Amino acid sequence: MTRTKLLALLLACTAPVALSAQATDMSATDYQDRAMALAGDRYKVTVQRQCGIEGSAGLGDIDMDEAMPPTQLADNFYFVGMAWVGAYALNTPEGIILIGALNSPEEIKTVLVPGLEAFGMDPDNIRKVIVTHEHSDHYGGAKYLHDTYGAEIIASPAAWTGMETGSGRAMGGEKPERETEVEDGATVSLGGTDVQVYSTPGHTEGTISLIVPVTVDGEPHKVAMWGGTGLPDDAEGLKTYVASLDAFHEKAAAEGVDMALSNHPFVDGSDKLMAQMRENPDAPNPLVIGTQTYQRYEGVLRACAMSNLAQK
Repeated sequence: MTRTKLLALLLACTAPVALSAQATDMSATDYQDRAMALAGDRYKVTVQRQCGIEGSAGLGDIDMDEAMPPTQLADNFYFVGMAWVGAYALNTPEGIILIGALNSPEEIKTVLVPGLEAFGMDPDNIRKVIVTHEHSDHYGGAKYLHDTYGAEIIASPAAWTGMETGSGRAMGGEKPERETEVEDGATVSLGGTDVQVYSTPGHTEGTISLIVPVTVDGEPHKVAMWGGTGLPDDAEGLKTYVASLDAFHEKAAAEGVDMALSNHPFVDGSDKLMAQMRENPDAPNPLVIGTQTYQRYEGVLRACAMSNLAQK
């Protein structure tokens, strides 16, 4: 790729990709080049997973049963999950907001609870559980958390319907009973901490994405958690996915998001960054990437989706 083309691709990605430009002026390869240009070394793995180039987009190299060591990500934010799928604990003065419920009650018992306890958190203090979408690797332990600890289970109306009807992928665990519904623009609040919720269908009909306030060394930051990474197979689903990315882009930019985490750590390379953080906890936090790098990450997700759409 020439320097001129590389510069053009980078400049073109500073704003959301319009759906009207889906395949008329750029090819699938052009969008893949755009994704690679934006990714640099930091998000090369995301291009591999999402675009399926220069590496496998499959899951053959992921041990779905392997637990990752619990990791402190910020002053008040912790990873307690699997190599395949994460759960994230936001600790507040009034209890814990949990994002994701892993695959099953067994993983809650053997992975999540010991992970919380490693950081001095009591699972009895889990007050709210946010389910990002209707796939059981995100809701499989939710019923157990509700029944055992009295946690409030929170999801979008469409995600609740997907869990109830089985239209969402089921990989194990149990379906929670419908409880709290959140619409686009809702806030999940606890202990003076407000997690912003946005409807971002595409990966599934009921997917929600989050903006989470944290502090790092006492300084405030905002984490974006894109709730459904995997790309749909059909053109209409891809259009919905890109439209959701565009809408979320506006929210994230307005909020000054400067950190990003995937609920599947292998997708954005945060599994490797967490290992670095555990090995050298006194180093600068590598998850604090700044607003421009966060927007590049969004651009990678968008360009890969547009690449797939250009092939439809």
